[in-house]
Amino acid sequence: MTNNGPNSLHGGTVGFDKVLWDAELFCTPSASGVSFTYTSKDGEEGFPGTVLAKADYSLTADNEVRMAFTATTDAPTPINLCNHTYWNLSGDLRSNIHDHVMQLMMPYYTPVDPTSIPTGEIAPVAGTHFDFTSPTRIGDRIMGVDGGGKPGYDHNYVRSKDLPPGGFSQGLFPIARVTEPKSGRTMVVETNAPGVQFYTGNWLGPENKADAHRAFCLETQNFPDAVNKPNFPDPILRPGQIYSHITLHKFLW
Repeated sequence: MTNNGPNSLHGGTVGFDKVLWDAELFCTPSASGVSFTYTSKDGEEGFPGTVLAKADYSLTADNEVRMAFTATTDAPTPINLCNHTYWNLSGDLRSNIHDHVMQLMMPYYTPVDPTSIPTGEIAPVAGTHFDFTSPTRIGDRIMGVDGGGKPGYDHNYVRSKDLPPGGFSQGLFPIARVTEPKSGRTMVVETNAPGVQFYTGNWLGPENKADAHRAFCLETQNFPDAVNKPNFPDPILRPGQIYSHITLHKFLW
């Protein structure tokens, strides 16, 4: 179902973020959390197959937030579950994120067309405003980037050109390290996903009670529009397969 010009954004008009999930608490010796489950019926938002989706959010004894997404289906269907949390490590949403220092261990990104859909190219970040391979202040180049019609980042970064067929690896890889200098807080992100959408809240406004660039997102994921890009990792989940996507956020002081 299209809901963003000619595109389907966040799963359509009523995506998984707008439905009621079942929830169950769990506790293990090393973590406590909530397990969310949702069954998407065949044809929902125009997508084929009945999908059983599960999202486990847990807080570990090592001061980590672990997000584990799994899904199965009874018919081939595209699946790309992710987390869209907004972060501001200062703890003060009245301040912007320009002074946050970020390192993205991602040597490539996917350039986009005027509707913010990837063109299909996987381009090196070296020598561009998208290069965060070394620790870099987010605000240094943010005003020179087109984030979908407003200044800021809203782009998919690519961990490697050498990926498994479906993109997702068995093990976790460190992909990001973000530090807020005044508070001293640092967040380290690890994932088995092939990409991450770096978004700097370009479209935040009064309805969100926050101005643009007051927070950032690191949405680990398969590449956007992979269903239409044969050179991107295959996003189709088939019967008998299990979609498995894990992201770990570690917090340091």
